[in-house]
Amino acid sequence: MSIYPYIAKRLIFSAGDRFLGTHIVKSLNELEEKQWWEPEKIKSDQSDKLSKLIKHSYENVPFWRETFNKLKLTPSDIKTKEDLKKLPVLTKDCIRKNLSRMLAANFPKKRFMEQHSSGSTGEPVKYYIDKHHYSCNVASMLRFWKWAGYDSGMKWVRLSLWPHDRLLEKLYDRLARCLYIRVFGMDEEAMAKDVQRIRKFKPEIIRGYASATYLLTKYAYEHGIDDIKPKAVITTGDMLFSHYRKLMEEQYNCKVYDTYGGEGTMIYGQCEHGSYHIDDNNVIIEFLKDNGNPAEPGELANITITCLNNYSMPFIRYNIQDLGKARSGFCSCGRKLSLMGAIEGRNSDIITTPENSHLIVHFFTGLFEFIEGVDQFQIVQKKLDEIEIKIVKNDKFTEDDVQHITNTIKKGGGQSLKIIFNFVDDIPVQKSGKRRFVISETKPQLGS
Repeated sequence: MSIYPYIAKRLIFSAGDRFLGTHIVKSLNELEEKQWWEPEKIKSDQSDKLSKLIKHSYENVPFWRETFNKLKLTPSDIKTKEDLKKLPVLTKDCIRKNLSRMLAANFPKKRFMEQHSSGSTGEPVKYYIDKHHYSCNVASMLRFWKWAGYDSGMKWVRLSLWPHDRLLEKLYDRLARCLYIRVFGMDEEAMAKDVQRIRKFKPEIIRGYASATYLLTKYAYEHGIDDIKPKAVITTGDMLFSHYRKLMEEQYNCKVYDTYGGEGTMIYGQCEHGSYHIDDNNVIIEFLKDNGNPAEPGELANITITCLNNYSMPFIRYNIQDLGKARSGFCSCGRKLSLMGAIEGRNSDIITTPENSHLIVHFFTGLFEFIEGVDQFQIVQKKLDEIEIKIVKNDKFTEDDVQHITNTIKKGGGQSLKIIFNFVDDIPVQKSGKRRFVISETKPQLGS
């Protein structure tokens, strides 16, 4: 029996907390206990955290103090989840326009950790977190992973988009027994190499964007590769379609566990019974109709989140621009965390190019989120060899940005791909109220 899990828990992760000034291990231990609390105790703890967050926001965050004063509210008016309806819904556009006033004045600048959204709405947004929030969020993620069978010290594959070349990143991967695979341009050659690396590594867990994981799985299936045998697959980042799950579970002969988060906050994870549990210990979720009223369980609604841990830049009643359904009752697993259905409104089309490369949702969000001259964008594909990029630009946009976008897309999708730029004043939303990120009309054969 390997002693590495013990070493990872007792030494590596604890030492990491001390080195980084985080408290992931402590928070994870707390969450593993709290998941079994009775609903009344969970709600009471949630309300206590909410009251502290509201008081802090009023006293230290200019944006929220002005909002409260304008509505003639005081912190004592917001004590429970039900009281949140007294406040307006926070939007991405509001954050972009008021970013500096949304930061807590009692936090020194060195404690702010800059982040960028990478959701599927086509509207990137910059925000900030602190180490307390970071610790709670990673602990939440690890709790969801443990439901899938993960334990510290297991060998796992991470499929992600960002460059991973810094020394500290490589050291972390080695200590955490992680094989990091960057899924940038997923052509046949790249997928062949990635699948071979996974075969050689023999992971116990595969974790990655749902679309990227599906494409690698499909490659393995079509090439008769059947010696990749993880204990579980954990998906995140974009929508887990039913045919994705079906192929992955059949190919690997294990369960797929879906997780979901946004703007640095874990929101739900699947347990071993398949239920989607909301992390009530760290976040409050409201399911709202378009008119702002609460939706009934089973009714498709807008998801609004209040993160209970981000004191550096409080997200209160934030419209994350995804759609889902609340569920009533509790899961037979015994956990008393609230239930919901899988995300239904996140569109995660895959762009397929003439070179048979596949550009997943996060390819584009990773490209655009750091271009300050872009307020909104949308990718439209009507022909295999051509894409249209609709961009709502601001005065920071330059010709260099055009060249950078062109070069990056051609590097990932192939030189023969024609790229048309269309600068527009606005990108209309759908009837659902969401702005589609990718509209592909080529209908590539990606599985059934």
